[in-house]
Amino acid sequence: MPSLSFILSRRESSLLQTSKRGQVKLWLTYFVALHHAVANGHREITALLCELDYSQIEAIDINGCTPVFSASRYNEAECLKLLISHDANLFHAM
Repeated sequence: MPSLSFILSRRESSLLQTSKRGQVKLWLTYFVALHHAVANGHREITALLCELDYSQIEAIDINGCTPVFSASRYNEAECLKLLISHDANLFHAM
């Protein structure tokens, strides 16, 4: 699993992980780090990313989704509250 510093160093890119048998698994595809943190309910990392890089709050992934959409889709209410507290746009049109 890639480290937090590695994830933070990537913007929109693919992170690939190779299994012991040489199979490549897609771990994170065209996500901004904030999308991944929100979708997995990592409140502390979500808060840290909102403080460090305000531009990620409105970032759009390859599917046209914002972190607010990811929080809603994966039922991560605490992360959604964090995004709202950082003035995330709730009405992004896809």
